[in-house]
Amino acid sequence: MKIGLVNNLYPPLNRGGAENIVRITAEALSLNHEVFVLTGAVNRDEEVTRSTNLTIYRLNNGNLYHYLESAGMPVWKKLGWHFLNLIGYRVNRRVKKILRAEKPDLVMTHNLTGFSLSLPRLLWALKIRHWHVLHDYQLIEPYGSLYRSGRPLTKLPLHFWLYLRVCRRLFAKVLLVISPSKFVLEKHVQYGFFARSWQVVLPNPVLPQQTVRLRQASNKIQLLYLGQLEEYKGIRFLLEALSSLATDEYALTVAGGGSLFKKLREQYQSQRVNFLGLVPHESIDGLFSHADLTVVPSLWWENSPTVIYESYAAAVPVLVSDAGGAKELVQPGQTGYIFKSGDLESLYSTLRQVAQERANLRELGLAGQRLVADFQPQHYVKKLMQLCQDSPR
Repeated sequence: MKIGLVNNLYPPLNRGGAENIVRITAEALSLNHEVFVLTGAVNRDEEVTRSTNLTIYRLNNGNLYHYLESAGMPVWKKLGWHFLNLIGYRVNRRVKKILRAEKPDLVMTHNLTGFSLSLPRLLWALKIRHWHVLHDYQLIEPYGSLYRSGRPLTKLPLHFWLYLRVCRRLFAKVLLVISPSKFVLEKHVQYGFFARSWQVVLPNPVLPQQTVRLRQASNKIQLLYLGQLEEYKGIRFLLEALSSLATDEYALTVAGGGSLFKKLREQYQSQRVNFLGLVPHESIDGLFSHADLTVVPSLWWENSPTVIYESYAAAVPVLVSDAGGAKELVQPGQTGYIFKSGDLESLYSTLRQVAQERANLRELGLAGQRLVADFQPQHYVKKLMQLCQDSPR
């Protein structure tokens, strides 16, 4: 088969977990199939790179600014950017030529904000089999988080409804939609998406760890936060909670960048809390080697956080909030712990349970590692191929 993958970013450009999921999928598929990836250009400079069975097209989408440059842009420019993102006229012309040359049997789109949200209509017009993979809520609202003013959005403002209705029409003819969490799929269905599409919940692929790393003996329980330093991620909530604890039996390593990095580091850096800033993806394994527990304290409705998969792969259990789909990956008391999102007492109670069961953390981590063994790339590809046989054409 010849398979195309489309995502707004592709390594080395990274913003979240989706880019690495697309890379893992592309490389796994390329072992037995011809694969090409359509993605955004680095600094708008178009480029084509080829290796065995894998071609990467980095395209300039012709918008007002690069997807990664949105921070600090004036409102009028952002509105124009989102309008052009819905139309995608320039990049669609380039994509049309590539698709006619490549002649794929299947195209799997991922995050299209920052590339072209109208691409599904082009695929339909060219009669190309099209699947879409959900990573967030960018089809429901432009920022993709469904989170405003410190809480999840339970009621959309009018201008978001206009945006949603356009996206719903653009994606109305997707043959199959894949979501790694039941929660995010159901949220889209609630807003009228994918009524005629085959719907599948399939956890993301994760690379295996070759060995189980041994944690160094420590008097403190070593907590790890790995992700963006933004309000909706719950990092401030976590830091405030730990600073209020009377006990000093926990230490926290914070890895990641974001708009809150400087402010939070100035306020919370201490002997118990260490800020590392952005960490290259190839260095993440080393972070897990020193961790007893990975914390995912999200306030927004998560989909299926990559950090949970990576933590399990490294045999590190997790402590996650119950917001969104993250909890679907956790077997409480077996692979990790769940607390009520944004609830200090719930977090404190769970941390006390962690301390009491500290001797069991290693076993919980190994159970998590066994759980994600079925999510390794070769198993993920096998499931995709089965879907090719079973799903509508």
